[in-house]
Amino acid sequence: ALGVFTNISYVFQAGAMMGNAVRHYLGARFSRLKVSGDRRATLSVVAMLLVAIGLACALGILFVQGLGDVFLLWVFGPETAQSADLLLIVSIALALRLLTAVPTSLVYAYGGTVGQFWRELFFVVIVVALSQLLIPEQGLIGAGLLLLIVSALRLAADTARVLYVMARAPDRQSE
Repeated sequence: ALGVFTNISYVFQAGAMMGNAVRHYLGARFSRLKVSGDRRATLSVVAMLLVAIGLACALGILFVQGLGDVFLLWVFGPETAQSADLLLIVSIALALRLLTAVPTSLVYAYGGTVGQFWRELFFVVIVVALSQLLIPEQGLIGAGLLLLIVSALRLAADTARVLYVMARAPDRQSE
């Protein structure tokens, strides 16, 4: 079971690395928008990015769901091929993680990194607590649900942080 989860988590980790690359690229772009001081333009870019990434992720999830066992059999072998449900759950968690790259990069661009240590520590506590609750009861599916729940919580927390940061940012265009 651990081998199966490890195989599927490779898909998640590859996507998370891609999300980090997107986040760093967007951080530089958002820094330029910050300098211009146009909140409306910044929020417009955020909305467009969220829609574009969301649509790309939705297509990816449909692709993964459509291939499911065939993909797992081809990439990871017969032991993992029975875990199409877990792959779907992890794919949704990955989509949320990729979406999180947008608000996270915006917060970084606006200098909102002071509380990052505490935020990450909070998520470590959540992961440990949910691991104790979900994995013993639901096994592999519980591990996938853990990734999904934490990814959803991160997206919600980062989106709330963006709203807070943007509300405090000066809008030079209205001056």
